[in-house]
Amino acid sequence: MSSKSQDWIPSTLGSLATDVRYGYTASAVDEAVGPRFLRITDFSTGLIDWDSVPYCEISDENIGKYSLASGDVVIARTGPVGSSVHLQNPPKSVFASYLVRFRFDETRCDPKFMGYVLQSPQWSAYVESARTGSVQPQLNATLMRGFKLLLPPLGDQLRISHMLGVLDAKISNNRRIAKMLEEIAAGLFKTRFVDFVSHDDLVESEIGRIPRGWEVRGVGEVLRVVGGSTPSTKEPAYWEGGTNCWVTPKDLSGRNGPILLDTARHITDVGVDRISSGLLPQRTVLMSSRAPVGYTAISFVPLAVNQGFIAVPPSDGIPSEYILFWMRANMSRIKASASGTTFAEISKRAFRPLPMLVPPKRELATFAHCVEPLILRIASCVRENTSLSSIRDDLLPRLISGQIRVGAETELTYKGA
Repeated sequence: MSSKSQDWIPSTLGSLATDVRYGYTASAVDEAVGPRFLRITDFSTGLIDWDSVPYCEISDENIGKYSLASGDVVIARTGPVGSSVHLQNPPKSVFASYLVRFRFDETRCDPKFMGYVLQSPQWSAYVESARTGSVQPQLNATLMRGFKLLLPPLGDQLRISHMLGVLDAKISNNRRIAKMLEEIAAGLFKTRFVDFVSHDDLVESEIGRIPRGWEVRGVGEVLRVVGGSTPSTKEPAYWEGGTNCWVTPKDLSGRNGPILLDTARHITDVGVDRISSGLLPQRTVLMSSRAPVGYTAISFVPLAVNQGFIAVPPSDGIPSEYILFWMRANMSRIKASASGTTFAEISKRAFRPLPMLVPPKRELATFAHCVEPLILRIASCVRENTSLSSIRDDLLPRLISGQIRVGAETELTYKGA
């Protein structure tokens, strides 16, 4: 690898595109009446779960205009302005009006390489300087076209996109494994504690029919339920140099999996002392209690919480895994207990009396024995992805600027499981 050479050509995004188009105006529907309808929220994590993307009604003529194909790069012009995704083998689909589709001249540039260019700090800096609007920032297609870049020879582009793609493939594979393990854990909970498979002797209770001998008790009777707060952000002693995780609902949004390993902001010991619930231990179960109600996770680090949470520290009698999946299985009931005019919120006072199924300790121990290894494997996937993402994010700007050159002899491979 050597420094950037003279064969990198100054270019603009627009000069490399063969087609630039705004998306289609329609309402998303759940019923499969047409193609999938890609929106900004569907790629906010950088990975599209096409099974979760809604559909839309659209004429055959417009499908041709707004269709998505492998190699397309889609960019958000509102919302998280400039966020983008490179598509590989999408299903039959179209894209929303607040997105812009770029198709590139593949004789001059590798679309996957261009997708990485549009995830770089260079692109983010351009978006920040070029976007318009203060209340609702926007970036139109004309401004997008004007983005300047140095275009390496096509062979270099392919090698760069391959190197970054190997890392992304491993990250995506870990995400798929984590999602599969989470679904298995949720399925085990449903089998044992919702469908009561292998239990024939059921009796009536306030939550419906349950196995004879099992209990229904208020959450607050069997679990410690706490909340948090935000110490003054104007007091440096609470925040500067802080090493303790301090979680807000935003930390749980857009995550892949039920594990929390870190937070965006950290707080000092002095700051923790200003929060009545203090520093909560690992395996505390978190549920956002407002804005919105219902984000859930198990913390794998000690942490403090802000006022937007109901937190349940580990209990000797009830495993954290059971509490997490109980919350998820009963989320509609939990949300029904929320109140508020500006936004829904469920208070600790409203949460504690909610009826909770309490199986015998033997049943809970068997469930924990089955599910804990799955949760630990998910945590391992999340940790590995954190490291891989850091490596990728460090390499990406260096590779696409030519600071690091990838020679023909460079080899990096990954074969997903």
